[in-house]
Parts: sequence; C-alpha cells; structure tokens
Amino acid sequence: MSIVRNNVQLQANSAMKEAAHFGLHTTDNCCNEVVADQSQLLKLMTYHNSTICSEMITMGESNFIDRRIAPLTQETAQRLPRSIVNCILGIAAVHMASRNPGHRALERLALETKVNVFQSHNYLLQTPQSQLDQQPDVIICSGILIFAMDLIEHGMSRWMIHTLGSMQVMSSFGGIENLSLFYPHLHVPLFHVAHFETSWIILSHVPLTKTKQASRRAMEMLCNASLPKRKIYNPCPTQLTLALWDIGACAQKMLNSPHPISFAEMHNREQILLDLLGFQPEDATKAIKEEYYKDSAVTEARFKSWDLISRAWKAAITILALRYLYFGRPNLAPQSQIRTSPTPSFATRAGSSSAAQHELGAYHHNIEDFDLSEFVDESAGEENLPDYLTAGLYLNDPLSRSPSPMPSPLPYTEPPASNLWDTRYEIHDEAFTVLSTNFIALHDDLDPVCLRYILVPLLILSLVSRPNSDERALCLSYFAKFKAFMAGPSESASAGSPAPVSPIGGEELELDISWEKLDAYSEIVDRERRENLLSTNVPMDRSAPEWNWWDMLKHIDLNLAWPLTSGTSHFERGSEFWAFKLMSSVVNDDCFNVWLNASSFSQASSSST
Repeated sequence: MSIVRNNVQLQANSAMKEAAHFGLHTTDNCCNEVVADQSQLLKLMTYHNSTICSEMITMGESNFIDRRIAPLTQETAQRLPRSIVNCILGIAAVHMASRNPGHRALERLALETKVNVFQSHNYLLQTPQSQLDQQPDVIICSGILIFAMDLIEHGMSRWMIHTLGSMQVMSSFGGIENLSLFYPHLHVPLFHVAHFETSWIILSHVPLTKTKQASRRAMEMLCNASLPKRKIYNPCPTQLTLALWDIGACAQKMLNSPHPISFAEMHNREQILLDLLGFQPEDATKAIKEEYYKDSAVTEARFKSWDLISRAWKAAITILALRYLYFGRPNLAPQSQIRTSPTPSFATRAGSSSAAQHELGAYHHNIEDFDLSEFVDESAGEENLPDYLTAGLYLNDPLSRSPSPMPSPLPYTEPPASNLWDTRYEIHDEAFTVLSTNFIALHDDLDPVCLRYILVPLLILSLVSRPNSDERALCLSYFAKFKAFMAGPSESASAGSPAPVSPIGGEELELDISWEKLDAYSEIVDRERRENLLSTNVPMDRSAPEWNWWDMLKHIDLNLAWPLTSGTSHFERGSEFWAFKLMSSVVNDDCFNVWLNASSFSQASSSST
C-alpha cells in the first residue's frame, strides 16, 4: 500500500503548506479530533445534518434507490470510529467553505479539518493492523470519504489516483471477494469499485495493463446482493455485466501476448460470445419489473422502452466482444495455428476416430504442447478424468471455470458446435443493425430521465459509426438531447415549446469524442486492410473497419472513463454529485448499525473485564 500512503501523505503535506500560508500552526498529533473546539464541532455537525443530509441524491424518478446520508447525533459521534467522524465533519467543513468563497473563517476551519483528516488516515495506513483497534472496513470507508472530500474541493482531476488507491487498499485486506464475505455492510462501495473495474474496458485502454482486483465470483455476488440492489441501479443486465468481466479477463491475456491465440483462448472467447448471443433481453425487462416495480404501476410503454434498452445493451456488448477478442489483429485468427492432424497421444486420450481427428485439426492445434500429466492422474483411467468443461464449482482447481471461465486443455471428442470465427462479421453486422435500429425506435418516445441508461451503448455505437453516416447523426442527436436535459429548461424557450426539464441540474458532463482522431484511425486501418487483402466480402459496409477495440482506445485516448463506467445509472451532476453518492455508500444506517453495535460490544467487554 506504499502508493496509497504516499498519496495521502502528499495531500497532507499540501494541506499543511496551505495552512502555513494561512497562518495556521498544525500539529503532528494526528490522533486529534478533527476540531478541538466544541462550538466548532457542533457547527459542523449541524451543517452535516441540515445541508449534507438534505442533498437530493435520490431522484424522484428512481425512488426505489435509497441513497440517504445518515445524520450525526452527539451520541453516535462519540461511539462511531473516530476516523469516520473526522472524515464526515471534514467534508462538512470543506463543503461549507466551497459554498462561501472568500469567507476567511470557514476557509480556516476547512484547512484545520483537512490537515487532521489526512494525518489521521495516514497514521492508520502506516500502523500495523495488529496494533490498531480499527477494522479494515473503517480504513476503506475513511479512504472513500477522503475521495469525496477531494471531489468537492478539486473536482474530478484526481479520480484515478483515488480509485486505484481504493483498489490497492481492498487488495491488501484480502481482495473484494474476501471483503464482501466478511463485511456485507461494505457491499455498496465494493460494488462501485468492482463495477468500475469491470466496465472500465469500454472507454479506456488502461485496465488491460493492470491486475484485476475483483474476481468474477465477487462481481456476481455483488450484482445479486440485496444491499447494492437497494442502493444502486445498474442498467446493464447482470448477465451482460458478467460478460464484460469475461471479455476483460480474456482480452487481458490475449492482447498482452505476442503469441498466436491458443486453443484454450479460442474456446474461452467462443464461450463468451455464445453466452452473449444466448442472452434474452425479455428476461432482463422481467427482472426489472419484479425487482423494482413489483408494487408500482408502470405503463406498457415504459416496459417496451426497457425491452429496447436491454436489446441495445446486448448488441453493444456483442460488438465489444468481437472487437476485443476477434477483430483487428492477425494473431487472433485461428488459421495461423491450424494443424491438419492431432498427435497419436491426443487420439488415444480423446478416444476419437481418425475422421473426428481430421475435423478437430482446426481446433486442436499444437496439442502436444499441453502437458496433461500436470492436470491428470495417469493411473486414474479415462472414465475418471474430471469434466472441467461443465459449469460446476472447482474453487481450488487451476482449471476451474469459477471465478473466471477457464477452459480445460483436455481435448473435446467433438469439435465445438459453433463456428463463430467464420461468422464473426455477420454477427457484428447484425449487432450493429440491432443497436442502431433500437436507438431509432427509442429516439422520439424515450423518457428524458432514461437517457442516462443508454449513454454507454450509445458511446459504443458512436465509436463504430462511420463519418457522415446516419448512425453518427443519430448519436449526435442523442448527445444533444442529453445535454439539453441536463441543462434544464432554456430561458429563451417559448411558452409553447417547453424544453425537457432536468430534475437534477448542476454540472454538465462532457460527452464529446475526438471524431477527427477516430475517423483518421479508421481510414488508416481500412486502407491497410484493402492493401493487405486481409478480408473479402465482409458485410461491414455501415460500421467502422476491422480495428481492435483496445488499439483504437490507445489511439484516440478517450477522457470519458470516469464517472461513466463507475456508475452507469446516475452520472448527472458532476463532481459534487459524485461526492455525495460516495458519502451515501458508507455514511448510512447499515454501516452505522454495524459500527455502533461493535462499539456497544466493546464497551460491554471492557465493563465485564
């Protein structure tokens, strides 16, 4: 966690220098309360309860989402972990100063609290866990609240430092999966981190260069946990969210390697694509109705819209899978490794006929490279060979498909039923058509509050659209709609033509794409394909040429990765909105009850002793 400690120390040093310019004398006693003066403490507590807790972070059109921030009383402030209370009051001080620029007394108070908050948190990070009464959940939540405080003061400029820092801290405490099992009250912030890491591959080339912190099992557990469902809405259906995790894991291995694709990787990507193609959008719509609208009357038009939105998500993630795992790189083609006949040892193990061996040649290349003795007991007999290609749990086995789908090197007795490589362009062309036609169907009738739910698939369509195409024009029209919705009613709008009213207001997120760089890259790739005759009769006339998604992201360097991919349901109000959303993930009744009960238990134990 050295990077995390250094980051916190840098922030503390910066705050101390700022305080020195302000004429404040800071102390090295980092275990102090955030403010020593009782009147100041009450002032910050009152501001938290009256202003912070009243911020509208639970929208009326999403009343099934509970994002309330818990108030502080003098009793709870005394019994909650000291670092948590310091952070809460520190946020109140910084927010108060930001709302009153030029107010010297409030700026001074904000500086005092910041210094103590940073020093206190740095102390926790540097002290061995065995010497602390603090629990991992407290340290994680303190870091999240410092992130929120930084967002209020400095905006989104340092989001990546904080996000990667949170991942490192979670990793040091056993990882997201381990934390989700032992600290269920942390499910909301854990989901935020796991979901961000999973979705990050959509808009950034960075995540494929970093070790995954969230296992597939952790992502699945958090998607289905009750607390995140109550406090977060994820418009990307769970099955597609897990497919995103699979795409990232598979692409990370394939694209970082200069070697031709292996049989195991070929099978892995085909399984991912088959899972995507088998997804039923109607099931996602049904799940939304049963989970969130069981006791509410919802129009058929709204559910029709959700059906179209689910279809759009399916098509968008299918395009992503093809462009990450199939398109744009010669070493992704299975033809580069085809062997016309398997080895005799393979034939013996598979028990297959010579005709079957010939058919398997295209799939089971270099089978002699597999050291099966590493995985199989030679004396066990063929009937006792483990079936790793089933979906069962083999948690302690390196060949398990859980938490991530890992195909077995043991050969099939039959070739895969699908031939997705040969049909990859047709699948892509169909997904592109479905994506654009569903957006056309939604364009005029979609409730403006639902625009945020389609921005990620809309960005995917944008990035594969050709210049001056109908699809590009459609995307630009949607972006304009979203910006108009976020801006609220125009002052110049006539009474007879009201503009869409945003229930949120606040900062407008920038959704512009570097179209010139994107189109120039597509033109280069298209020319190279034609010159090298890499493909013929490809039905991709309407969409971008056959470039790889990762290579494209590295070239155009999008600056949209956060907060779009860290919360696809609500990203309306910019940095301050995100600060309050982060607060609500840890400053809530669920976390408070756990900490207060722990405090009561600790006091009871001390009394009995």
